[in-house]
Amino acid sequence: NDNKFGSGIPIAAVNEGLAVVFSEHYADGTFENLANPDNGEQWLAEILALPVDANYGQWMNQHSDGRFSIGYRTGKFVVNQAMSNSGIGILDLSTYSPTEILEMSEN
Repeated sequence: NDNKFGSGIPIAAVNEGLAVVFSEHYADGTFENLANPDNGEQWLAEILALPVDANYGQWMNQHSDGRFSIGYRTGKFVVNQAMSNSGIGILDLSTYSPTEILEMSEN
C-alpha cells in the first residue's frame, strides 16, 4: 500500500530484494531460506508476466505449488544481477526505481 512506485509483484520483489541484500551486506550474514533460486531467470519471467493484482501472499510467501518466498528470492536474484551488471553497490542501487533495477539486471 502507498508504494510510490506502484503496485505489482515485480515492484514488491525488487523492493524486498533490496532489503534482503542490504541486510546480508550490513548484518554480515545470509538468510539461507532466501537463497537465490537455481532458475532465477524463469522465476523472474513468471513474475513479470503476472497481472498487477496478483495475490501478494501467494507470490511473496507461500505459493500453492509448494514454492516459498518466490518474490523475495527473485528480488534478491534481480538485485544481485543488477549489482553485478552495473558495478553499483547496494546503497547506491537503492536510489534507483524498481523498474531501473530490473533493467540493470538484464544480461
